[in-house]
Amino acid sequence: MTPVASTDGAGGVSKKSWYVALVALRAEKSVRDNLLRYGIEAFVASRKEIHIWRREERKVIEKVLIPAVVFVHTSNAERETILKQPNVKAFMVNPAARKTAYGRNSLAIIPDAEMQLLQDMLAQNDLDVAFATSNFAVGDRVKILGLGTAERYAQIIRIPGDNNTFVGVRLETLGCAYMQLPPDRIIKINP
Repeated sequence: MTPVASTDGAGGVSKKSWYVALVALRAEKSVRDNLLRYGIEAFVASRKEIHIWRREERKVIEKVLIPAVVFVHTSNAERETILKQPNVKAFMVNPAARKTAYGRNSLAIIPDAEMQLLQDMLAQNDLDVAFATSNFAVGDRVKILGLGTAERYAQIIRIPGDNNTFVGVRLETLGCAYMQLPPDRIIKINP
């Protein structure tokens, strides 16, 4: 990745990074195409699928896998240009990151290696790729809300999709009991 000269008047060098642009729903591909016309590298997590219509018509469509998200490879100086584009709402922030000098959350930046891995995964047409957009990962310790009167803790066992998360409690003699909970009923706790 080659650094790009900054246009912010600082005279320094501004490195390009992968940012997450939040866009209007169902506008992901048009935003990507528009940014590409401006010479800004943009990527939508999508797959080509054969869609069969009612009358047995078959058509190859591009199915968006992460709704309302366009990944943008850009410098700080170009971010303002991107925000002025139609259907671009904001850039995603990283609430876990250190706050800026102004007390705001810093923007979420996707490491180049992770972005390349995502692109490589989606390029494999013979393998199915699914996304779980919750903030939980297998093995996370969580507090369960609204389950009895005492505080209850569990561990994430698996995340099959966006709507529900499986949490489990290891019982010494019986194995593991688990239940399916919506993400708004659990809170991630730090170890």
